[in-house]
Amino acid sequence: MEIDYQRALAIAFPKFGVQFDREVEIPISYDGVEVTRRRVDFRCWDDQDELLLETKAASAIRPEDVEQSLLYVTKANRKLVLLVNFGEKPLRPRRFVNTPKTPTTP
Repeated sequence: MEIDYQRALAIAFPKFGVQFDREVEIPISYDGVEVTRRRVDFRCWDDQDELLLETKAASAIRPEDVEQSLLYVTKANRKLVLLVNFGEKPLRPRRFVNTPKTPTTP
């Protein structure tokens, strides 16, 4: 079950020096205004970066899982979200990256 993998990760992360918070609420914004909050499984960080980790334990990733990760990366304005489904073999994490738009030069 998904909760079992989350508990195992919470035990493993400190062994590898990974700082984390579990079940973190993050703001979801539209036009710079917070419209709701969503709970992500893990927020992990080090001195230079942060990422959100969403875990699943299903036979396949569903479109809703991808949409959830895209919501975090875009509307929560996060740089990196990993979606890991422990039910798939082999394990294939999906990576969602927020690449900021660069202003065009006239």
